[in-house]
Amino acid sequence: MYRSDRKSASGRLPYAVACLLFILLVVAFYYTRSTTEGKELYQLKVAGKVITVELARTPREHGLGLMYRRQLPEDYGMLFVFPEEDYLGFWMKNTYVPLSIAFMSTEGTITQVESMEPLSLSLHDSKEKAKYALEMLEGWFERHNVKVGDKVELPPERVSSRQ
Repeated sequence: MYRSDRKSASGRLPYAVACLLFILLVVAFYYTRSTTEGKELYQLKVAGKVITVELARTPREHGLGLMYRRQLPEDYGMLFVFPEEDYLGFWMKNTYVPLSIAFMSTEGTITQVESMEPLSLSLHDSKEKAKYALEMLEGWFERHNVKVGDKVELPPERVSSRQ
């Protein structure tokens, strides 16, 4: 290779890296969009922090949850809504993203927070009856200083369950 060829090849490297990064960003955008497309999204406040959640209100939506997702944005999760307070149990079958779950009362008070390991069949049961469960990225509640006793603002007209 001639000296002038090396110079032009090294000049192409940053361009190639920039193109590759752009392609990766586009793919990540469309992947995230495709996993949320057609989902009912809603914004909630958790101890004053605004988050975006998908609502899971039917037994079918409860069963699918966040399965098969490979990534999740930081302030994004899923709110499970049940018809009445009951003891709830969750597992991480086919769920690749590590999650934390907060169980909540009818009033939206957090009664328990647990971490859940990806792809695990271990059950995470609520210690008290709960009407809602909120799944977020693992450690999200700790990173935002959200703890047992904090309230989640749940507008009643949007989070009633559908059977």
